[in-house]
Amino acid sequence: MEPKLALSAADVVALAPLVVPWLERGVPELEARSLLTDGLPPVVFTARGILADRLVRKLPEPRARRDAAAPAPAPLECADCRDPLPRGQQGGICAGCTGAVRSAVSPAPPVSVAERVAALRATLRSRPAAARG
Repeated sequence: MEPKLALSAADVVALAPLVVPWLERGVPELEARSLLTDGLPPVVFTARGILADRLVRKLPEPRARRDAAAPAPAPLECADCRDPLPRGQQGGICAGCTGAVRSAVSPAPPVSVAERVAALRATLRSRPAAARG
């Protein structure tokens, strides 16, 4: 941790009750470290005092706890085409299905891999020898 915030065993015992709400809220260690150490003054006269203040003042809001073994929630889907909805849209249909977004380029018809390879070879063969590099 931050050398300016060195604590004695007695300081740790005194601060322990202030740490409990952080643990109950599931604040990750790196986030807690950042919240407690960012913006420290150049000189720290009492690490215990600064940490006591910050443990109370910078306590994050409660978070919804989720079982780590539970599967992630499924992304929200368009009711028509089942494509994922844009972030922030909570339901309904996507812009593509409403007609709000029109593609500037019409989709190419499906082409087999063999046809695509043959077309690429023909293109390469038609180039002048100097351009082939």
